[in-house]
Amino acid sequence: MGYVIGCDLGSQSAKAVLMSPEGVIVATASSGYAMAHPHSGWAEQDPAHYRNGIASSVRAVLARTGVKPAEVTHIGLSSQVDGVVPVDADMRPLRPAIIWLDRRATEQVARLGNAIDPDRLFARTGLNLDASHTGPKLMWLADNEPEVYRRAASLPSVGGYAVAWMTGRSIQDHANSSSSLLYDVVARDWSDELIDAAGLDRAKLPEIGRATDVAGTLTAEAAAALGLTTGCAVVVSTGDDHAACLGAGGVRPGVVVDILGTAEPVGVSSNFPVFDETKLVETHAHAVDGTYLIENPGFVSGGNTLWFAQNVLGVSQQEFFDRAARSEPGARGGPLHPGLDRIDGAPVERRAAGDVRRAVHEP
Repeated sequence: MGYVIGCDLGSQSAKAVLMSPEGVIVATASSGYAMAHPHSGWAEQDPAHYRNGIASSVRAVLARTGVKPAEVTHIGLSSQVDGVVPVDADMRPLRPAIIWLDRRATEQVARLGNAIDPDRLFARTGLNLDASHTGPKLMWLADNEPEVYRRAASLPSVGGYAVAWMTGRSIQDHANSSSSLLYDVVARDWSDELIDAAGLDRAKLPEIGRATDVAGTLTAEAAAALGLTTGCAVVVSTGDDHAACLGAGGVRPGVVVDILGTAEPVGVSSNFPVFDETKLVETHAHAVDGTYLIENPGFVSGGNTLWFAQNVLGVSQQEFFDRAARSEPGARGGPLHPGLDRIDGAPVERRAAGDVRRAVHEP
């Protein structure tokens, strides 16, 4: 094995890390992109941002090091989970990605809950019946954009789309698939029962492989975009939560990992699925083959700081971080409620904003 490149497709940017054959990080790069909200509760991204973000980041790490394209033998991804990018037979996107933050599919959630008992659904999937998961989003597509659904040859996740673009093959790992409400977490495969309950077509779902499997090699188009060769192998890859746990050592029971990103899930590895009767935690397949990631899916963390920086302070997220770093620990007692919801009828963001604004403005 030669040099390897790991990429991350996050909510706010694409990143690339170049590692030597000895496993030493030799360069990193990133490229930001935007999120669109066409309607309340919607969250979309242009798949071109993913392609361009990966390409510019990969080219940047090569340029900074002088590593030759032929020396890079493998490329892999971590990516935001719970999104979908409908693609045609040539693996070209048919519409913007509907990403994890999108909650438009509320009617479809209700319909799925009527078609199959939510307790039975939880026992099959390890997941709560929620619009954030992929299955209801696919149902929304079939209901509201039937021509897109009809034309779709496959309906991969964000990471699955990137692999499809790079290889021409629509395949994603068990971790991404297990966050769909269409995957039997015990049988470790798509569930015909759940797919039928959702009224979907199994043939449109991506192939499932292990995160470490080789999906194929770069197509000529992708190789040209990335500045690599068609001999570079692309691995199936995994979700960002799962990859973060790998990197932090969360590969065996007893190691709890708090993952700080746009969201903030907390996860722990398990050798068997866990069905929490309170439904506080969910069970996903892990990137480590045959194991599970038990997760409390915190929805917003870094996304709060981005919102606060832009809408309260009128500065960039980086400037917010720089000001916060100069403030004394504790932010002078100013509270931040991560849900940005309402407490006792008062909007939390307004209640907290004055105290936190003073703490950030007055280091």
